[in-house]
Amino acid sequence: MQLSILNASAQTYKVFFEPNPDVLPLFQAGDVNEYIKNEMNIPNDLPKYPSHAIVKFTITKTGKVVNGEIEQSSTIKEIDEQILSAIRTMPNWQPAKKNGKAIDVDVYIPIYGMLHYNISLKKDYEERKANNSIQLNDTIQKEVWDNKFETYPQFIGGKQALIDFIEFNTKYPMITVESNIGGYTVVQFDVSENGAIENIILVRGIDPASDKEAIRAVKAMPGWMPAKSNGKKISSKYQLSIFFNLEKAKKHFKRSNRLIIQ
Repeated sequence: MQLSILNASAQTYKVFFEPNPDVLPLFQAGDVNEYIKNEMNIPNDLPKYPSHAIVKFTITKTGKVVNGEIEQSSTIKEIDEQILSAIRTMPNWQPAKKNGKAIDVDVYIPIYGMLHYNISLKKDYEERKANNSIQLNDTIQKEVWDNKFETYPQFIGGKQALIDFIEFNTKYPMITVESNIGGYTVVQFDVSENGAIENIILVRGIDPASDKEAIRAVKAMPGWMPAKSNGKKISSKYQLSIFFNLEKAKKHFKRSNRLIIQ
């Protein structure tokens, strides 16, 4: 089985630190992602499908790793437990610094990987990805820019992690395909000062089934990193445009005689 964990230097998946230090903490035992991967011992009888997770822990001003917790579950209890076990065995880091002084810092590490035990499962996953009929466009509302935030709300893991989460957690309703309906739904929500997703509303819809599915997918999102203004976390608005690609869904439906988007 493989677990791909992208490192902090990756362009699409980001490691987040709170508060934002002047000097980032340094893992002195090599690549932190390789360390986590090598420390995990995944049972062979687990379900075989792609999985995501986000782990959060604190690096104290002495470099010790404490308070490990799962910020976003992989949905598989055994995998979550193995991630936490790897965090608990982690050696000390070189601590973060702000204004020349060592500080405690919270670390959020996205773990995004294909959990598979053989080549055929990897092929199935890649085929599902190629046939995915859901695409995501994310847009911050124009009025948000007028607030001149220091940092804008972000899905933990970055934009690509957000795209992957929505695309692989949204199903194209069969009734929508049978009704020959496709297009964009636009969902707006607030990212609260503590990162919670609140006040979800449909800005634009295409049909009741797809609209309901788009809202369900947004509700399923884990907490975000909130926006900041004047050094304080604040609530902000965000919009997601979720595209239901009818032509791609119809081709896949015709080829398989069943609709499997997720």
